[in-house]
Amino acid sequence: MLVLKSKLVNLFKRKKVANVHFTVDLNEITEEKFLEIQQAIGTFGYITFTPDKLKKQVEEVMKNRKIGIRPDGFSHSQVLRGQLRKLWELVDYEGTFESYYDLKMNQIINHFETKITNAKSSHFQD
Repeated sequence: MLVLKSKLVNLFKRKKVANVHFTVDLNEITEEKFLEIQQAIGTFGYITFTPDKLKKQVEEVMKNRKIGIRPDGFSHSQVLRGQLRKLWELVDYEGTFESYYDLKMNQIINHFETKITNAKSSHFQD
């Protein structure tokens, strides 16, 4: 989920489409959040535009129910992506961050697929 503090600037209505313009203060956006915004470009989703009070209440409900938001406001996947970004900047990798991210995510997925396969085989051998 992408939560941004923003200002609704304008609305342009055309025949069947409306363009809604928001501004976001980049000084308030972390690098991880900026990457998340870039990834969301061109995707479809839902917008809820509310005053800060309701946003904070929704975040608190999500944190209290432990549905993926850490106390610092980031999801576990956002933190993992940010850490992979930092690692990519440190290692000697020739490709883009996106290709590095795909490589590392596939390694993580394969790691757990192997663990599951091994757990199933050892379970059935008993």
